[in-house]
Amino acid sequence: MSRTAIAITPLGTLWFYVALAGFPVGLYLRSGPLLLLAVLGMGALWVARCLARRQLRKIEGRRALPKRLFLGEAFAIGVEASHGRRGGVARDMRLRDHLAGSGGSEVFIDEIGAGSASTLEYQGRLFQRGRVAVPGFTLTSRWPFGWFECRLESEFIALRPGDESILVAPKPLIPRHIDRVLHQIEQQAAMHSAQLADELAEFRAIRPMRPGDAVRDIHWPTSSRSDQLMVRETDPPQPRPRSMGIYLFHHTPSGEMVQPDRFEHLLRIACGLVVRFWQAGYPLVARIELAEAATYQAPAQDSYHSILDALATASYPVGGDLDGLADGWDIYDECDQVFVLCDSDHRQWRGHVESLHPSIICIDTETISRGRPGRKAKVAKRRRLA
Repeated sequence: MSRTAIAITPLGTLWFYVALAGFPVGLYLRSGPLLLLAVLGMGALWVARCLARRQLRKIEGRRALPKRLFLGEAFAIGVEASHGRRGGVARDMRLRDHLAGSGGSEVFIDEIGAGSASTLEYQGRLFQRGRVAVPGFTLTSRWPFGWFECRLESEFIALRPGDESILVAPKPLIPRHIDRVLHQIEQQAAMHSAQLADELAEFRAIRPMRPGDAVRDIHWPTSSRSDQLMVRETDPPQPRPRSMGIYLFHHTPSGEMVQPDRFEHLLRIACGLVVRFWQAGYPLVARIELAEAATYQAPAQDSYHSILDALATASYPVGGDLDGLADGWDIYDECDQVFVLCDSDHRQWRGHVESLHPSIICIDTETISRGRPGRKAKVAKRRRLA
C-alpha cells in the first residue's frame, strides 16, 4: 500500500510570502507589472506543487534479500526502482530503506526515465532474532525548485518468493573456554581418526610399473595377461569423520528469577557449535528440547539450515524441569562427543545426563565440564572404527 504526502519547504515558504507581499505593494504603488509578478509567483508555486506531487506516482521498488542471516551481520541489498508513468521523468530523489541500519540509509537517485529502472546496492543489518517482516521504503524529492518536498511511503515488491521476511539466527559465539575444548577434540581427531580402509575402497586404477614402485603393489593377474608389470594405484586412507551431538534444553530452578538474557546467550553458543561443526564437515545429531522437542541429523539435505532455523525461532520456554532428560538418547549412539547445553548452572543438572553417554560435555552460559571419567555409561559401548 502506497501513501503520498507533500509539504512546503522553508524555501517554498519564503517564496510564498514574497509573492504574497507583491499584491499589497502593487496595489499601494498602483503598479501593474508588480501585480503581474505577484500573480506569476503564485502561479509558479502552484505549478511546482503539481509537478512535485506528480513525479512520484507510479514509482515501484523491488528488492532482493537473503533468506536467512545472523544477528547483526551486514548483508547486501539489491533494489530496483522503476518508473511506470508514461511521458514523464522522475528526478532528484532520495530512497530511504528502513532495513538498512538504524533509521535507514538514504541513497540518491539522479533520474529514472519513463518505463525504465535504476539499480541500487547497499548494506543492511538486522538486530532482532527470529522471523522478521521486512519494512518498506520512503522516497522523497524536492524537484523541481526545492519549494515542496513530496514523500512516498510504500512496500517493496519481492523479487523472489519468500523475500517478504528474513529469518535471523543468533550471532554465533564460541567462548574461549569452549574453543579450547573444541581445539583439543580437533587435534585428537587429526591424530587418531586415520584408519586403514577396505582395500577395494582404496583402489583407483592399474598402470604400468615405474621405478620406485613397491613390489607388493604389483597386480599379478593383470601382469600375467600383458607383456609388462602392472601395479595398483590407490588413494591414501581417508580419516573417518568425527560425529558430534548437541542436546539443548531449558531449566529454571525453583526459587530463581527468570533470566531471558542467559537463554539468548545459550542460543548464541549453540549456534556457534553448529556453525563450527558445519565448517569442519562433522556429521551432527541435534535435539532441541524447548517449547517443542525436535531432532535433526546432519549432513542430510538442508539439515544444518534446519537447526539454525530452529535456534532462530526459539522462544523462551515457560518452566522447564529435569524430568525426561534420559529419554531418547539412543540417537547419540554413533556420536563421538555429545555437548549438553542448558541456561542454568550445570551443577544442578549434570548428574542427570553425564551417565547417558561415554563422552559428554556439559555447558552452561558461563562454565564447561566433561563427564566424570570411569563412570559406567547406561548405553551399550559402541564399536569404534578409529
